[in-house]
Amino acid sequence: MAAAFPMLDVQTADGIARLSINRPQAMNALNPAVVFQLHQAFRQAIAAEEVRGVVIGGIGKAFVAGADVGFFLRNLGSGDVDRIVSFTAAGHALLDEIDLAAKPVVACIHGLALGGGLELALACDRILVTPAATLGLPETGLGLYPGLGGTQRLPRKIGMGLAK
Repeated sequence: MAAAFPMLDVQTADGIARLSINRPQAMNALNPAVVFQLHQAFRQAIAAEEVRGVVIGGIGKAFVAGADVGFFLRNLGSGDVDRIVSFTAAGHALLDEIDLAAKPVVACIHGLALGGGLELALACDRILVTPAATLGLPETGLGLYPGLGGTQRLPRKIGMGLAK
């Protein structure tokens, strides 16, 4: 995997590609650059013959603490709703590819996995969680719905009763 990904740490060893989001100063929040780089690195990993599986993680205190709120505020303030729509579509495309990947994908959560971070984990085949992890969809407390498929993937993973 030869491409440079400034917001990711990409390592491949023993048949496992480890894609670690490296934006700790922003709690690894998803923005267009992170989603693009993660998508490109994921595609490369899945296409590589020597890779048997992919592990997605985060560097610092968070797995992914959700979407970059500043991105939304800046674009709403400037009236650039098209950028928000494009970002959401790119997020859906990434999560759908993870969900449908022919190779196993594991989310490794050691800290915050909120909003889009939990949705990213839910797209994976398995989720490994440390006792220090915090998972949630806090946007629902603000009257917003999880925009990257959390309303569908969560009940599929844990059942309707727990999801409620």
